[in-house]
Amino acid sequence: MKKALVTLFISLGLLVPALAFANSAPKDTTPPVMSSVSDKTLESATGVAVAVTYTKPTATDSKDGSVAVTCTPASGSTFALGNTTVTCSAQDAAGNKAQKTFKVIVKDTTPPTVTAVHIGSSNTNPAITVPGDTISITFTTSEKVQTPVVLVNAKPLIMRATNATGNNWVASYTVVAKDPLGRAEYAIALADTSDNVYACSSIKTLLQILVKYCPTTDGSSVTVSKPAVPPPADTTAPVIAAHANVSVSTTNSAGTAVSYTLPTATDNKDGAVAVVCTPASGSTFVVGDTTVNCSAHDAAGNTAASSFIVGVSLVAVPDTTAPVIAAHADVAATTTDTSAAVSYTLPVATDNKDGSVAVTCTPISGSTFALGTTPINCSAQDAAGNVGHSSFNVVLTQEVVVPPGPTLYTMASQPDESFLCKFSWRLCFTPDESTGVVAIDLGQGSTMGDGALQTATIALDENDPNTGVQLWL
Repeated sequence: MKKALVTLFISLGLLVPALAFANSAPKDTTPPVMSSVSDKTLESATGVAVAVTYTKPTATDSKDGSVAVTCTPASGSTFALGNTTVTCSAQDAAGNKAQKTFKVIVKDTTPPTVTAVHIGSSNTNPAITVPGDTISITFTTSEKVQTPVVLVNAKPLIMRATNATGNNWVASYTVVAKDPLGRAEYAIALADTSDNVYACSSIKTLLQILVKYCPTTDGSSVTVSKPAVPPPADTTAPVIAAHANVSVSTTNSAGTAVSYTLPTATDNKDGAVAVVCTPASGSTFVVGDTTVNCSAHDAAGNTAASSFIVGVSLVAVPDTTAPVIAAHADVAATTTDTSAAVSYTLPVATDNKDGSVAVTCTPISGSTFALGTTPINCSAQDAAGNVGHSSFNVVLTQEVVVPPGPTLYTMASQPDESFLCKFSWRLCFTPDESTGVVAIDLGQGSTMGDGALQTATIALDENDPNTGVQLWL
């Protein structure tokens, strides 16, 4: 422990004299020394700010040796057109400072260039112009420029920029009768914002252009010509070809749609021209005649007119339905002969169009018919020629003839009255419970006397003994 304290005291004893010596050294007041640097000049062809790089000066200090140098604006910064001072400084450890300056000079000595130069006329032929037409000149500059000076036929034009950057330009000029004939004279002169001048030929000032005309980029040009002699006025109307009348028929009483071909029209100046007709093709035309009016116009406004007729006739719907003949029952007749005249009533017939129509039957009513069945064929025809048919039969039969017998005399109904039956073997009888008198011929017989009444019961049915007759003999 004593040894450590002795060592510390010895060290402290040596340190104090050293500090005293240090505090007595001279102070550093000398700034660093900076190398010289020259001004830097650059060209900006378009007159805009450019980025500039430069080499900074160096600095050396008597105590610290080489020290850092700082410059403002820094190398690589964008420098505007004109002179810009760059300040550089260096500082040593003692705080001594040194400073140097130089200039960055950005100049624009490059004249602007002009591209896309075009000249044209408002005439249908842009290379030709006549009084009243407009000549237009357009071009593009390489940078923003002051308002250009453009002359056409020695007359200055008012220029107009067509974009915000001021490098697209257009000018117009209206040709007058006093303008010289031939190729239009024009020139372009302009200056950029640094007053660098462009002209399409040598000039002394912007208003002293010593050129007749400038070349265009695309080779365009305009030639001033005399006004064209106007052609004589067109006063001739087109000619519409004749159109035949149109005839159609319909079953519709309201009319029908009719299509037709439009007539053609030719003009002596314009050639074929359009034709408009009313009512139009495809319209509904009423029954009867309708006039279709057509017209054609040429470019000069001359009008031609024509017409034709559309005739619509009404036709009936074809009748194809035959009349209907009512059914007729067969006719039965008898005769004692081998034939007989038979009459019958004709059947009736009705047509859907004509109503009641006549009926003809064969053989006709009243004809002589033979025994047996004879068909009767009937027909009816309407106005359209449709024929309806039907048939029935006449059936003629022969009547059975009973040979003639004795004369029948009527007897009194009471037995006490006088009566006389004069016949041969005639049986007079009254059926039981009947008041009628019925005679039955029994063949040849004798004569019955007056008042002689005899009654006999004769069984008519052997199975029924209660039936019988009363006989007067």
